[in-house]
Amino acid sequence: MLRSAITDRTVPSLEATALGAITNFFDTLGIGSFAPTMAWFKFRNLVPDRIIPSTMLVGHSLPSILQAFIFLILLGLLVDPVLIVGCGVALMLGGLIGAPLVARAKVWLIQVIVAVALVIAAALYTMSNLNLMPAGGTASSLPVNLTVVAIFANFGLGILLNFGIGHYAPAWSCLA
Repeated sequence: MLRSAITDRTVPSLEATALGAITNFFDTLGIGSFAPTMAWFKFRNLVPDRIIPSTMLVGHSLPSILQAFIFLILLGLLVDPVLIVGCGVALMLGGLIGAPLVARAKVWLIQVIVAVALVIAAALYTMSNLNLMPAGGTASSLPVNLTVVAIFANFGLGILLNFGIGHYAPAWSCLA
């Protein structure tokens, strides 16, 4: 099915375009776009489960770039250019490497990866709520050594995006 979509140069339907516009609007409010998009895909049976994460990555990429432009340039949010560009490029490269990995992965492996990520997220959220670790902050840059760590972390998160693991919460928690 994926190969036929590529071969036929499939373009988004009016329904998919409207879905993207609505979910990306809510994304700018902090609600996120992946969960409602996935719910709609499942509800309407629009995309095979196996390629939902990759489909969402491709579909939400251009709107996310527009959102970044609006927030960073038009609204004047100043973020260290090395940090934002380095993390963005690393995330993209990780996403490109992760796409063929998830396409070849068995469903049970994807489920295990998501389960482990959810357990780690629950532990980190619990620790931050109990004040055992910082919960994030308002920094717009990092020291050089932490910038390098953030760039490598974003590469790994880019791979995990294809498996359905989110990126926003871990990325924002870096700016403590």
